[in-house]
Amino acid sequence: MVELRKIDAGNYLKILGMELPRQQQSFVASNAASLAEAWVFYDTARPFAIYHDDEPVGFLMFDFGKGPREVEIWRFMIAPEHQGKGYGTAALRAAIAWLKEQNRFDRVRINYVEGNGAAQAVYRKVGFRETGEREGAEVVMTMPLACSADVPEGACVIDRETWERKSYWEQFTQQARCYASLTAQVDVTRLVDQTQKKGCSFYIALLYCVTAVVNRHREFRYAYDARTDRVLLWKEVWPSHLVFHDLEESFTAIWSRWNPDFKAFSQNCREDIERGKKARGHHLTDMPPNTFDVSALPWLSYTSLNINLTADAVYLAPIISWGRWRSDGSRTVLPLSMEIHHAVADGFHIARFFREVEQLAGELELD
Repeated sequence: MVELRKIDAGNYLKILGMELPRQQQSFVASNAASLAEAWVFYDTARPFAIYHDDEPVGFLMFDFGKGPREVEIWRFMIAPEHQGKGYGTAALRAAIAWLKEQNRFDRVRINYVEGNGAAQAVYRKVGFRETGEREGAEVVMTMPLACSADVPEGACVIDRETWERKSYWEQFTQQARCYASLTAQVDVTRLVDQTQKKGCSFYIALLYCVTAVVNRHREFRYAYDARTDRVLLWKEVWPSHLVFHDLEESFTAIWSRWNPDFKAFSQNCREDIERGKKARGHHLTDMPPNTFDVSALPWLSYTSLNINLTADAVYLAPIISWGRWRSDGSRTVLPLSMEIHHAVADGFHIARFFREVEQLAGELELD
């Protein structure tokens, strides 16, 4: 997976050490010069390392100072040993996706030195087009960021023509319509122990872990607007979870605002649950649009769960469930399930979700 990461003390030397071959050095400034400019123009420059999985493969820097609604990809390079692997195209798409998440720009621009046909081809491939303008020896290209006045607050519209999952969208919404559903046994030994010792709610603690991981990854923050046939990407999503009514043997769906501070999130959840206890019916009337579904089955430690969404519908938010924990030798485990449309996520993404929830459950500090 190709993604942008911040440049910090752990990776800046590797970025500085990336040098283009001599025949390409006239096309873009060195990374050392770019990082120096980022220091000087710290208020508008945004430098990033380009990573493939956990290996740095290139460098990219934005310029936020072009105008109130315009941004420029100021510098862009892929290390010579990683060229020709598709990382450049993937990195530009990741950069465009990141800009859309900021929800503050209408247009992105990028320049190439005349004669750099390789850069021109890559830029055109992801959706940039020449404007007819020039800046010295450089040709100016721009691309709209698919903004619209009726886009919900906190969301941006995905341009499906330049979307990195375009072919997957077409395959799994037109040819092989399907959702992916997986259940894994997740180690929650430490989380159970900590919540019992500190008198905290295990349910809220696990809900925090799940919501934190969902918000880390864009594949879990998509939504489909059938009215306008648009794919949206939320900057942040909140869990819609359930309150069970014992007498009626029914439930009401409530929602809780995400907060990375565990104490604040926990307090909000407790208040939301109390409000849900007083309600009846399927869900609260003020349910916000940027939610994903969560449910718990504390009565059963199951091995598999399938919600059976119809493949004719397009529902992109993840549906997450978990069951009763049980002892597994020296560990305490519980079944954790995710169902999600295959157009936005693959087995790799779901497996990473399970792995990161388990990791966070083993590290979360409740104080």
